[in-house]
Amino acid sequence: MGAIQGAAECRSRSRLVSIRITADEHGVLAAAATCAGMPVARLARVLLEFGLAQLERGNPELDRAIKVSRD
Repeated sequence: MGAIQGAAECRSRSRLVSIRITADEHGVLAAAATCAGMPVARLARVLLEFGLAQLERGNPELDRAIKVSRD
């Protein structure tokens, strides 16, 4: 993906991004963070970094999920 190219260069800068999630989504995220023994924000960062790495690799399942979310 073109937007991902050069991402490594931009990772040193920090930006605040806010998203709305449902109470159910937050519950799942909080439960997973508790199981992992880390704060919710740290787990969210791990998931974001993993997802971005998968986009860079061209993960077909993630590509499908993104396409479906736009439809």
